[in-house]
Amino acid sequence: MKTIYSSHPRDEATEALKKALRPSSHIPTLFLTSGGSALSLLEAKILPEKPQLTISVLDEHYDRNPLERTSEKLKKLPFYASANQKHVEFFDVYEGEVEKAGIRFDTFLKSWRSMYPKGNIVCTIGIGADGHTMGIMPSTDSVQFAEMFTNPDRLAIGYKTTYGPLPERVTSTFSLLTLCDTVIVFAVGNEKKDVLLDVIEQKELPYICPAVHLNKLDQAVLYTDQEL
Repeated sequence: MKTIYSSHPRDEATEALKKALRPSSHIPTLFLTSGGSALSLLEAKILPEKPQLTISVLDEHYDRNPLERTSEKLKKLPFYASANQKHVEFFDVYEGEVEKAGIRFDTFLKSWRSMYPKGNIVCTIGIGADGHTMGIMPSTDSVQFAEMFTNPDRLAIGYKTTYGPLPERVTSTFSLLTLCDTVIVFAVGNEKKDVLLDVIEQKELPYICPAVHLNKLDQAVLYTDQEL
């Protein structure tokens, strides 16, 4: 993973995303967005005029309250309105029980890749101060963690966790990230400095600090305001 320090990391990450989506004018592209601060990168201007684009979330806060869901926050953005006007396809992760939703999302991702084997996959991703990334939370069980999130046959999973205020998650896995052409990592704020150092220097085991996996991706670029 390459690291870019900037006093204006959001602007640089947004510009990188615009560049990554530009080929969608002639190459089928799947764009998956994380929630949180990564949503701030989604400006209407980053979309090309006639994109061959499918959009979904990289992970979903699987909650009955729509206000908690990443997908619903996405739909409130001018970016979403612009994409709608340009006839972009959207895949909504939320439907039914969380485990079944995970299977449905996994099937969707595999079907898209099968349909467009030479298509581009672009994602934005954040890192929590606790080391979580996407909907992948720190664990105490390395074997279970590997089966759930690094199994090459699983691109997404829906599961229940006791970790954090939103206990049900549907998330892409690290196996999906290995298929991505562009991974834009956005992590800002002094509260992220320690975990970013852990990630870059790989001080923690991946199941304890899931974001460590990002450092293994050559196509990942971290945009941050923290000097590391």
